Amino acid sequence: MGTLAKLAPGTPGDGPWPDAPVRSSRAIGAGAWEHENVARELDLADLLREAVAISRTLLQQDWREARLHAQAASTKAEHYGMPAVHAAAAALVTQLGAEGASPSAGYARALDQLSRAIDRAFE
Repeated sequence: MGTLAKLAPGTPGDGPWPDAPVRSSRAIGAGAWEHENVARELDLADLLREAVAISRTLLQQDWREARLHAQAASTKAEHYGMPAVHAAAAALVTQLGAEGASPSAGYARALDQLSRAIDRAFE
């Protein structure tokens, strides 16, 4: 048995952890669960970048850019299968209003809800 196989037990009793849960029958780096975890982390990082951009543009009162980033966050969250984040981002889009209009007074609360939804997605 190779070193990597010893570090990543494939079946109970395999490697140095006989009671470890079964996660992959392959060596480290080759398991589908690892690819899914990495993909989810990248998706969350992408949403965090959008959230930071939303915050930055709102502080600058660049409503147009804030709307674009909020819409991108909503679309990405839906694509990534994160319904709570999608709903929060969609609510922010609604609060920011249509192009050329001033945002409603509730946009700060909607941004906070988006932030909290992203935080919960990390759990």
